[in-house]
Amino acid sequence: MLDPTMHASFIPGDPARMARLAMWSLETQINLNETADPTSAHPTSAHPTSGDPATTSADTEFIRVLLPSDSGIVEQLVPAQVFDVATVLDQLVRLHLDDPAVSPSLQAWALVARTALELIAKGRIQPGISESGQDAWAIGPLDERDRQVRAALAGWIPPTAHCVALDSAPSISGARAVTTDQPGGEAASQISQLRMMTAEEAVTGMYAAIADSLPRTAAAGTVSRQRAWHSRAAVDVSSLRPYLVGSDAAERTIVGLRLSLPTEEEAPFTIRLQVRSAVDPSQVADAADLWAGTAIGFDEHAESDLLLALRRGARLFPPLAELLNQAQPVGLEVNDAQGMALFGSLATDLGGAGIEVLIPSAMTSKLRATAHAEPPPGTGDQPPTFDLATVCELTWKATLDGEPVSEEELSALAASRRPLVRLRG
Repeated sequence: MLDPTMHASFIPGDPARMARLAMWSLETQINLNETADPTSAHPTSAHPTSGDPATTSADTEFIRVLLPSDSGIVEQLVPAQVFDVATVLDQLVRLHLDDPAVSPSLQAWALVARTALELIAKGRIQPGISESGQDAWAIGPLDERDRQVRAALAGWIPPTAHCVALDSAPSISGARAVTTDQPGGEAASQISQLRMMTAEEAVTGMYAAIADSLPRTAAAGTVSRQRAWHSRAAVDVSSLRPYLVGSDAAERTIVGLRLSLPTEEEAPFTIRLQVRSAVDPSQVADAADLWAGTAIGFDEHAESDLLLALRRGARLFPPLAELLNQAQPVGLEVNDAQGMALFGSLATDLGGAGIEVLIPSAMTSKLRATAHAEPPPGTGDQPPTFDLATVCELTWKATLDGEPVSEEELSALAASRRPLVRLRG
């Protein structure tokens, strides 16, 4: 149970679902600058990478926090109750933000959690890969307003919300070194090597922690046979990194395969590449315009997103591999079998790889066969009978969008050697 009066500090994890929230108070602090053996307290690691990420109770541990003082930045060792983010999410979103008894840092994380859930409810969640190569979910893509909200949250959360000392590992993107004006010594040397998360990094980390936890329900494993992105246990998916785009790319693009029907009897199907913004669906451009630099609403990341999508799609639809051999792919021609395959389940599979299949509107026409019952000729003067053959004559008529198909059109269908026949237009 969260104590609303205590400070709440975010502790990142890899993968993100391993992140934790530490509840602590300055009333029970140990100043490392005055402690002979600061390692004797066994401080908690800021980068948990193993164990069950879904414990239901808090662990009491010592955490290192970096706080400002009159002499600079001091490192303090404080006892804390450490919770997995997933287990306290419900409590966070239920907190009353206007309650003066709730600490500012806990209020901040409650608001961040609510914002993250709102984004997920809008469908802003996508699979990714953590820095260590493990399966992870992340919030994204973010549009301009989403980024502004995230920046506002980062500017609002107090220092106590992200003051946990991190390792000096270079993989901590955006981490800043902590300096002190205190005289030299072992403790001062240790402080100079410690780092803490930036506010925006902490907010992004909380976003990711929530996104990486919610899809991993007990029933998720029944939907798919694979454990990656379903199981709570970490799965190494580093080999898939080339096929996944960044998890926080607001400019992420969706690739479209616009299929054009053959214009002549022996002509092939043609596919023209298009790109569409995942954030603003109204932003659509041909790949040719993208390479020419005239596409509006796309930046330099769109080109790499296009190539990555083609690489993923080529595993499902081999003809796309031909495009990867082109310096600036814009389209290709495919045969009848390949073109017709795009009208089936392959389109759904490509959609899962981030590639849309756009078929001509003419292909939305429906060819139907309907039964027609008419009185047989010359039966008007016959006495009533229960014989179906004498009551009515049953025939079948083909219609296209409600209009009858003529005998000439039916003959053209029967005589065609191709899977697709142009009847009208």
